[in-house]
Amino acid sequence: MDELEPILLMVVGGFLIRYSLIFAGQTWAKSYAQTVSFVVLPIITYVITKTISGNIAFSLGMIGALSIVRFRTPIKEPEDLVYLFYSLAIGLGLGAGRQDFTIIMSLIVFAFIIIRAKFKSKDENIINSDLLKYITENIKTPVMVGGGINSKEDIELLVNSGASYIVVGNILEGNTDFTLFE
Repeated sequence: MDELEPILLMVVGGFLIRYSLIFAGQTWAKSYAQTVSFVVLPIITYVITKTISGNIAFSLGMIGALSIVRFRTPIKEPEDLVYLFYSLAIGLGLGAGRQDFTIIMSLIVFAFIIIRAKFKSKDENIINSDLLKYITENIKTPVMVGGGINSKEDIELLVNSGASYIVVGNILEGNTDFTLFE
């Protein structure tokens, strides 16, 4: 029964990471795969930590085994990798018996995510229009741009900067009123 409380905290922590990222406008965090990662990764880390915590031979063996694990899917944004490592940290902290410290640090990280979302620059997600203009003026190949496009103004900026094709995706999620042409 002593193990139930940390596991419950890990599940709650995983969902807090997910919902704070969604609040911050990170729509990739809505996917089933990401939700599973945020919830299950701390639990797996917890089990590993509890298993190796009392045995140096297990610890060294686990380091060797885990050193061959690598990401098969490239993580495009460094910030995304931070959230995966934070999921690991929740499991490590609770597995090492540092429940109070883990809860306090989780609250600090969640506050940071929310504050960052509130004061995030609008231009942070959009491609550099000067760079796009330079590229389209110096090559004769049509250029396709996608990612971080959140408004009609973003689309207009990209068209005016020389984009031949624009890929929109997340802007259409749950936005039934959005129209490209009027």
